[in-house]
Amino acid sequence: CKMPAMMVVSAGLVLLVASSSSRGRLPGAASSTLNDPHSDGTDHVNRLYRPGAQLPRTKSRWSMVASDTEWSSTYPSGDTVVVTSVAIGTLRVRMIPFGVDPSTDWTASYPMTQPQSGQQPPTLRVTATDHGWDVAQSGTAGLVAGVASGSPIYNVSRADGTLLSAQIRPPELVNASQCGETLGGPLTGGMWPECPGCCLRATQSLLPNEQIFGGGVQLYSGPALRGSTLFLRTNAEVGTHPGWSHVVAPFFMSSRGYGILLNTHGLSFHDIGLTVPGPPPAGVTCGTTYADPASGHSTAPLTLQCPGQGKISAIAFADYGLSSGLCGSFVASASCTSNQTANVSRLCLGKSLCTIPGVSNTFAGGDPCFGNNQKHLTVTAVCSPTSSWPPGLAEFRTHVADPITDTYFFGGPTMQDTIGQFTGLSGRMWMPPKWALGLWYHPLESANQSAVLDIVDEFAVGGVQLGALTLEPPWQTHAYPCTYVWNPAHFWNVTQFIETLGEKMVQLTLWEHAYVYNSTESPLFSPLLDNHLVADWETWGGLTPDFSLAETRATFSDYHTDTFIKAGVAGFKLDECDGNPSKVDPGSGHSERWFFPDDARFPGGLSGARMHNIFGALYGQTFHEMFAAAGKRTFLKARAMYVGSQRFPTTFYSDSYDYRNYLLGVVNSGWGGWVWAPEVRAATGPSDFCRRSQLMFWAAVSSMDGWNTGFKPFPPDVDAESSAMFVRLAKNRAKLLPFLYSAWNRQNQTGVPVARALTVDFEADIQTYTIDDQFLLGDGIMVAPADVNATNRSVYFPVGAEWVDYWNASAPPFAGGTTAVVQAPMREIPVFQRKGSVVMFDEGDHLVLRVTSDGQNSSTVLFDDDGATTRAETHHEKFSMRLNVNYVPPVNGSKSVLLQATPDHLQWQPQWWPRLVWELHGAHAGAAVECSGAHGSVALTSPQSASQVSVKWAVSSSVLRVSMDWGATLLTDVADVKCTATF
Repeated sequence: CKMPAMMVVSAGLVLLVASSSSRGRLPGAASSTLNDPHSDGTDHVNRLYRPGAQLPRTKSRWSMVASDTEWSSTYPSGDTVVVTSVAIGTLRVRMIPFGVDPSTDWTASYPMTQPQSGQQPPTLRVTATDHGWDVAQSGTAGLVAGVASGSPIYNVSRADGTLLSAQIRPPELVNASQCGETLGGPLTGGMWPECPGCCLRATQSLLPNEQIFGGGVQLYSGPALRGSTLFLRTNAEVGTHPGWSHVVAPFFMSSRGYGILLNTHGLSFHDIGLTVPGPPPAGVTCGTTYADPASGHSTAPLTLQCPGQGKISAIAFADYGLSSGLCGSFVASASCTSNQTANVSRLCLGKSLCTIPGVSNTFAGGDPCFGNNQKHLTVTAVCSPTSSWPPGLAEFRTHVADPITDTYFFGGPTMQDTIGQFTGLSGRMWMPPKWALGLWYHPLESANQSAVLDIVDEFAVGGVQLGALTLEPPWQTHAYPCTYVWNPAHFWNVTQFIETLGEKMVQLTLWEHAYVYNSTESPLFSPLLDNHLVADWETWGGLTPDFSLAETRATFSDYHTDTFIKAGVAGFKLDECDGNPSKVDPGSGHSERWFFPDDARFPGGLSGARMHNIFGALYGQTFHEMFAAAGKRTFLKARAMYVGSQRFPTTFYSDSYDYRNYLLGVVNSGWGGWVWAPEVRAATGPSDFCRRSQLMFWAAVSSMDGWNTGFKPFPPDVDAESSAMFVRLAKNRAKLLPFLYSAWNRQNQTGVPVARALTVDFEADIQTYTIDDQFLLGDGIMVAPADVNATNRSVYFPVGAEWVDYWNASAPPFAGGTTAVVQAPMREIPVFQRKGSVVMFDEGDHLVLRVTSDGQNSSTVLFDDDGATTRAETHHEKFSMRLNVNYVPPVNGSKSVLLQATPDHLQWQPQWWPRLVWELHGAHAGAAVECSGAHGSVALTSPQSASQVSVKWAVSSSVLRVSMDWGATLLTDVADVKCTATF
C-alpha cells in the first residue's frame, strides 16, 4: 500500500506534497460549461468524505499518465493527483476527487490564469517505479515531481534541503462550526447535502519566524498577517470584519521566499498562524510482495520507508498468506494465514528504511496453504514522527466552499520574483494613459455643464492642471439604478462639452453602477431582460447583469462604445460593485439592497455566493476590453477587484476616510500589483488637509473628490499657505511624470508594483515586515508620510542601501539599517531617494536624470509613448532607453561614476527629446568628465552611427551636470553614449 506524496522541484524549489485537489482550467485549455454544485444541488463530492476525516489516500498499485507538461496519478479510490508545470518557477498541484467530473471548469466564468505570451512551460520527463518514488523530471527548469511511500504530508523545500513550509495534512471536510466565522451557511448550502454548511479545509504549517503577506489590499490589517484571520469577501463595509475589503485575493507571499495562490473565485476563510498545531502525525507505510515458496519462486525484497526521517515504531499488520484489503485496513485470510509480526518487527523496528528479503519457506515458517501460488507477505508499519514540531510552529488554515482544491506554488526566490510569477500567471497591468497619472477631480454632483467648465478654469488659474474629472450620478436621467442616458437638464450639449474639456487638456470620466433601471428608459433594459442575461434578484431596484456571460459583456460594450467612447469619454467610475447584501437603502425596503444575496442565481450557473467576489472584477474587465477594442487606453475607478483584476489599469476607492487606513492601503496595494488612490474629500483643518494631500500626491494615483461638498484646494475651503503647498506638490508630480510612467512600464513588464511595502524590495530585513507607514514608489523613492498632528516622525532606512533627502539630495545620507527622527513640518512630507537610483524630472525642453555621487550600481529603463492609444503594443511606437550608473572604487582618493545611456526601442519621440542632463549630487569643483575619449564641451562621433552627440558638463554647488544632446538626430540614428565623471 502506498500513502502518496509528491515531490516537485522548480527553479530551486522542492515540493513534497500530498494529494491537493483541483478546481480550475489548465492554462490554454478550452472553457467548458460551468457546473456549479451550489446552484444545481448536484453532489460532486467524494462519497468517502466525512466531516473531520482526512481524505482517503490508500492504494496498493496505481496508474500514472504523463505528458510534456503534466504528470498525474490515479488511485483505486478514484482520486487523481495532478502536477502541472506551468512556467519556470511556477507549479500547479491539484487533486480531482472521486465523484467530481474532471472536465468541469470551476473558473470558466472568470479564469484567473492569464499566462503571458511567450512563456513556455518546462518539459516533464517521467520515470515510473512500483514502490518508493515515482519521478517526473524536467531538464529545462529542474522540475521534479514524485510520489513517495508514507504519510501524505505536504512539504516545500529548497533544492539544498532547507524546509520552507509543510502541509501537515491533506484537505479534509469539516462542519460549519469549523469553517471560520461566516464561511458556512448559505455559502455552502446544497454543496454537501449530507453535511449542510460544511467546507473543505487545507492546512499548511508556518515555520518559526515565518511571516505571511497579501490577501489582496487590506485597509485594516497588515502588512504582516501572521496571527490573524481573514474572511476574504469584497464588501463596502471595510474594517467591520477582518478580511473584508474592496480588493481581496487568496494570494499570499511568505518571508521564506515563496507564494501560494488558491485558484478559486468563491469565498474563503484563512487562519494565518493563529492556530498552533498538535503533534506531528505518526504516518503509515505499507508494502506487499508475492511468492510461491513451494515452487521456489520469490519476488524482489519488500521495502518499507517512513516519510522524512521518521522511524518505524510498530508493526500494525504482518501476514503471509492470502490477506486482502488496503493499507490501514488489511484483513488476514481465515484459511490461509501466517502471522509474521514478530519476524518483521525484528527486522524493521527503529528504522526509517527497512528492506525485507524475498519470501521463502524458512522466513515464512512453513507454507500455510501449500500449492497456492497467490500467497504474499503484506505489512503495515506505523511511523513515529521525526520529532516534535520546532518551537514557534503555527498553522495556516484555508477554508473554501469548493469540493476540490487547486493550488499554484511560486518559487521566488525573491518577493519581486514571486510577484512576477504570480502576475505572469494571472496578468500584468496594461500601460495606463498618461492623463490618469495627473490629478483627478470629482465636481459637486449637482454641477451642470457650465459649472463643471468653471471648476476646470478655477484649478488652472490656481496653478493646478487637472488630468481628468469624473461626473457623478446626476449626469444620467436616472441613477440608482442607472439609465446610462445623458441628462439634458444638466448637460445640454455633450459634444461641445467634451470638446471644450479636450481643449483644456482634461479628460472626462463618468460614474455609473451595474444595476439597470427597470424601464425601457434605459437602452440596456430590454436587451438584458429579453435575452435572460440577468440574475433573479434586483439590486437597488434594478436588473443585475451576469457579466460571466459573453453576451452580457457584448451588450454593455456595444452600447458604451457607441454612446460614450466614440464621443470622447476616457474612462468610468464603477460604483457599488463591492457588495454588502445586508445593507438596505434607507426607506427603500428589501428590494433595494446594496448587493445581491448569496442565494441569488445567475443565468450562467453561478450562485450569489460564488459571484460575490468576482462581480466587480468581471464588470471592470468588460470596460477595459471595450476600450482596448477601440484602440484606446483607459483607467477606471472601481469599488471591487479580485485576482486577475491587477492586469487592468484601475484604482479602487472607498467610502471609509481614515487617514491611517488610507496610508495602509498604499502600503498593502503592492502585494500583487493593485492600485489604491487615497483621495482627499474634506479636511478637519489645515494639518488634516496637508497630510492627506501629501499622501495623495505621492501615491501611484492622485484623486480629489468633492462630489458631495464641492471641496477644492483653494480659499476659502483651505488657507492660502496650505493651498500653495498643494500647488507645489501638483507641479512636483507633473515633473515626475517620466519617473512615474517608467515605473508603470516596469510593472507592465515585470509585475513589480509602482507603490509597495518596503519588504518587497528588502525582504532580508525583518525590521521591514511590520512597517505600515512607509512605502516605496517607483525604482528609488521611499515615502514616509507624517501623522496628521505630528511635526516630526521616526523613519526606518532598510538594510542594503543608503538614502538621501529627496528635497536636498546633496545633504548627508542616512545609512541602511538605522532609524532617524526627521523633521516633518505640517506642509512638508519626508521623502527619500535611494543612493545610486535614477530619478527623472521633466523640465520641458530636456529631461533631468538625478543620481548621487556614490551608491549602489543601478540599471533602469526610461520609457515613453503617446500615453493615449494602444499603438505602443500594436505598432511598437514607443521609446525606451536603458540608463546605467556604475560606481568605480576610489583610486588615490578619486571617485569615478560611469553614466551610460543605451537606446533600446526608438519609434516614438518624447517631448523632452533630444537632451538628457545628468545631475550628480555630491561632486566638487575639481570634477572632470570623459566621454568616449573626448573631454569637455565637444561633439562626439558614435562608432555605431553617423550621428553627432554634443556633451557638455559643469559643476555648481556640489552638483555636476552632464548634458547629452543628440540635436536633431533621427531616432533611428541615436548613439550609445558613455561618460565617466571623476572627482
